[in-house]
Amino acid sequence: MVLNLTEEEKKLLKMAEINFDTSKDYSDDEILEMADILFDMEMEFEEKPTTDKKAMKLANDYSNLVDKLQNMLPEE
Repeated sequence: MVLNLTEEEKKLLKMAEINFDTSKDYSDDEILEMADILFDMEMEFEEKPTTDKKAMKLANDYSNLVDKLQNMLPEE
């Protein structure tokens, strides 16, 4: 499926070193793999002290993107 992501979401992918092609037809497995990498990024930022507001925002942003990708997948 072609992923329709915002500019902010594309920046998150870039930060996670995921090459994203706006015209590519991604398979379910590719989307799951991407979500796994993004989940790891979320956990990395979650481990920072709660006083680190930037890290908390990034953890939340990654969480939202993981949820968005997982919601695009068909239910089994």
